[in-house]
Amino acid sequence: MKIRIFHTLLLALLASATVFGCPRRTGGGPSIATIRNKIASKAESYVGSTRWCYACSSGHGANTNKCNYFVYDVGREAGAKMPVRTFSLSGGPVGAGVGGWGTASSLNYWTRVSSPQRGDIVSAHQNNVYHVGIYVAYRTTVSANNVDVGRKNWPYSGGYLGIVYWRYTG
Repeated sequence: MKIRIFHTLLLALLASATVFGCPRRTGGGPSIATIRNKIASKAESYVGSTRWCYACSSGHGANTNKCNYFVYDVGREAGAKMPVRTFSLSGGPVGAGVGGWGTASSLNYWTRVSSPQRGDIVSAHQNNVYHVGIYVAYRTTVSANNVDVGRKNWPYSGGYLGIVYWRYTG
């Protein structure tokens, strides 16, 4: 009888959220908060890189917008599950605008939020041209632009509209 009670108590302890003050890990991977912080850190590590610039031809063709590829690649490197196009046979990351980060009502693994935190995705448009980047600090984003990956106060100056924030939820 004492052994059965001991086993029952032991199982209850193991099933609880904490055992002896240590948080229980689920799934064996990094926490969602850790992934969001990694997204921001990875984005910052690419500042100055020309890998995703408009003019470069690395992987996606010269003279094409690659801001969504930057967000996709950084998210994947940080361990996040990234939404992909489902309407195209080629797949690929969702775009910055229509049907993607800028206008979607929902995206797999991501939740639309009203105020940003470090590691969130930011989308906005000007003259119906959409752009997407990664929020890294107060009113500061990192994104791929014409010449390189830059850290700026986009989209908080310059007349951008429809600012949308997405948070990774796994």
